[in-house]
Amino acid sequence: MTFTVLRRVLVLAAFLLLPLSGCDDIVKKIVGVPGQDAPPTFPDFGVDGDGTVDERLGITGVVPSHGSFTGGQTVKIYGSGFGGKELTVTFDGKEVKKTDIQVLSPVQLEVVTPAGRVGPVDVKVEGGGEQAVLTGGYTYDPVALDPTSGPTAGGTLVTIQGKGTDFKAGMKLELGGLPLTDVEIVSATTVRGKTAPHAQGPVDLVFSDASGADVTIREAYTYYGSANPLNGGLGGGKLNGTLTVTVLNAQTRAPVIDAQVVLAKDRQLVLSGKTDGTGTIVFSRTDLTGPVAVSASAEKYETTTVDQFDARDLTIFLTPIIPPQPGPLPPGQRLGLIEGFVVFGGSTGAGSTTWNIVPEPKPGQKKRVYVYTTNSLIRFGAPFAASTATIDFDATQPATAWPYSMYSRLGSLAVYAIAGIYTDATGKFEPYAMGIARGLTIAPGDYVKVNVLINIPLTEKVTVEMPSVPSKMNRHRVRLAIDLGAEGFIVRDDTEIEGDGVPASLPIGRLPSFNKAGLGDAAYTVDVLLDNAGSPTGLPIVRATERTVQPVAGKIIIDKLIGAPVQTKPSPGGPLQGNTIAWTYDGATPNLAVTVIQRPDETPVWRIISPGTQNIVKLPDPSTYGLIGWPTGTTLVWLQWLAHLPGYDYNTFNYSHTSSSYWDRWSFDQFSFKVP
Repeated sequence: MTFTVLRRVLVLAAFLLLPLSGCDDIVKKIVGVPGQDAPPTFPDFGVDGDGTVDERLGITGVVPSHGSFTGGQTVKIYGSGFGGKELTVTFDGKEVKKTDIQVLSPVQLEVVTPAGRVGPVDVKVEGGGEQAVLTGGYTYDPVALDPTSGPTAGGTLVTIQGKGTDFKAGMKLELGGLPLTDVEIVSATTVRGKTAPHAQGPVDLVFSDASGADVTIREAYTYYGSANPLNGGLGGGKLNGTLTVTVLNAQTRAPVIDAQVVLAKDRQLVLSGKTDGTGTIVFSRTDLTGPVAVSASAEKYETTTVDQFDARDLTIFLTPIIPPQPGPLPPGQRLGLIEGFVVFGGSTGAGSTTWNIVPEPKPGQKKRVYVYTTNSLIRFGAPFAASTATIDFDATQPATAWPYSMYSRLGSLAVYAIAGIYTDATGKFEPYAMGIARGLTIAPGDYVKVNVLINIPLTEKVTVEMPSVPSKMNRHRVRLAIDLGAEGFIVRDDTEIEGDGVPASLPIGRLPSFNKAGLGDAAYTVDVLLDNAGSPTGLPIVRATERTVQPVAGKIIIDKLIGAPVQTKPSPGGPLQGNTIAWTYDGATPNLAVTVIQRPDETPVWRIISPGTQNIVKLPDPSTYGLIGWPTGTTLVWLQWLAHLPGYDYNTFNYSHTSSSYWDRWSFDQFSFKVP
């Protein structure tokens, strides 16, 4: 059995949890444009003197006026003539996906930015035979923050990825004028740190460039003190008499009116009521302190419980129950096209007619090169090489460059080529050298020419060690990737190893030295998946992701694994009693637990967010407290995740934390029970 059987589980882990993402300019101190991050107040704003909307295509402003070079930021474009025509929007010539363009009105668009080069770029809108350009209308910042918001209490672990940066020990690194704490310099382009307490609102990021001068990114991060409509969750500090609960539609962020909200303390009802026209209800009592549990319920929505928290503001996202919608799939996105040449070189320079960096093949073998783009996420396995990006050496056809062509994903990425020996009989490929071209940004429909110089020998080795393995795990898949920060991951077939058993030590070779050109800021990310080979589905699973690490004495240690949850109450397949669910586990302690209960057809029923330190949840009785009742006479499916987030405080929970991209350790299993 292979790990293919786990695809459904991994898709759930990635998506079901969400209730529903030129270097010289550094020296020039490219920053956001002051005064441009509020809706502009241009004189006519697209309206003629007689009060009618100007139908001529025009652009007057972009808000926000700057954002990360990685793209993905939602911005509004103000102007005129946007209605009644099919529009194309580009930033620096890079096209915005059609599905990422929303016409809000004849004078306002909402778009999602593509990745781009650092610095100010032109914004263009085309449609109806017209075009409008705002010169320098948007600025791509040289850094990307993740996350971009957090509570006023501070303590949020923020990862900052740069392009053309030179992060190093002792550098200035401030948010809102306060230095980040527990700073870890991962590489010249990646740094981590925790936020200090700060008043709510947007704040600037300030960091030192290579010369020691300050670079300012305006409004790079937002502190929130209460309801968080972007990511939901907890905030406002410790609960002390008043709790404000806001209930929003998980998909639209619209208020859920007349939702029933129940507040319990020590497993007993304290207060309850319904949300108002803004989706809000406020509970006040002089003795109201944490920890408390809050449940929210509404017709045609999944019920949600946030358990045992100590915060004065809570924003709950209720997932709507939507029946299947037959019809055609939405339009796909246009990919990029990359073409160029592979060139061999080394100490003697580039342009060799022979591939001397690869040994001579034996009979039945050939010298081969594969060309790829980096993965956007490590959870994606090694990419497939297109036939047009696969090159075999032919001594009868001397050349100094070999052409390739391939379609590309969108965003910030790198192109790399792996050269080695291919054996015809077995299909086995042994890599010996690589080359890399970095700093690319690809938008829909882009055509880019990129040449790749193969001059890096693959001579290094790293050993992945797993000193302690939770029980029931008897099969492994270990994926070692070269982490290039915002440009993605190099994942190769031969650095992804799977098999029966769980070895304590796993050597992985044929790796490049990071002191080579193009890899000076690289690190490793290791993704481990353990499962049970005796199970038809492979469940349970245990996972670990060690991000952006450098080996110590040639080793990367993967420890503190969280054992898989084991159902204890109700008994497997047994009746629900006392509205209580409980589980056990072995191994390290999680700091977040996510429970999803659904019908067999995956219709959502109840979602529970709870601290990972507890393994029992007593839910309010729906019939007693006015919540939507359990579906009776059926067997329900119980999905249970136990997760660990680095530097995490449960009382600062937001819904982005339910994405496995924030987890460094987690486990999962699926159970069932009946409702009498």
